[in-house]
Amino acid sequence: MQQVQSTTEVFSFPLAIALIPVVVCIICTVLGILCFRKRELRRFGYMILAIALIAGGLFAPAMLRDRIIMSPREIATTTGFWFAPTREGFTYQDVQHVRVTTCRDPKGRVCPAWEVHYRDGKVHLIQLSDLWVRHSEHIMTSLQGFGVSFSR
Repeated sequence: MQQVQSTTEVFSFPLAIALIPVVVCIICTVLGILCFRKRELRRFGYMILAIALIAGGLFAPAMLRDRIIMSPREIATTTGFWFAPTREGFTYQDVQHVRVTTCRDPKGRVCPAWEVHYRDGKVHLIQLSDLWVRHSEHIMTSLQGFGVSFSR
């Protein structure tokens, strides 16, 4: 008999890692303001403030919002920028098995992935993010407890 947990687990980045874009934003803002005080460094100040805006406006909220939610019924991940989040996952009862594989990201690098084979014959490739990779062993062990089988 399989032991089924009745709690929902939420995985996210540790606060020290999630706050890196916030620190970059603060440092770049201070450096940008200091560059504006010197006339010959104003152009450089604009570039530094652009970096601060990107780090604080795009990456900081994305890192703080990234989540993997594993409940007794389904697993889902929410990732992406705050203005265009993506949600991906599956319900356990719909899955026949999951094959651990690799795929190529948009830059051509090899990255880990799960090939989810559904009972109705569909196959869905889930490209694993850094957050999935960080917690993959625990997630796979828990999913096996919920009846999901894995193959390599």
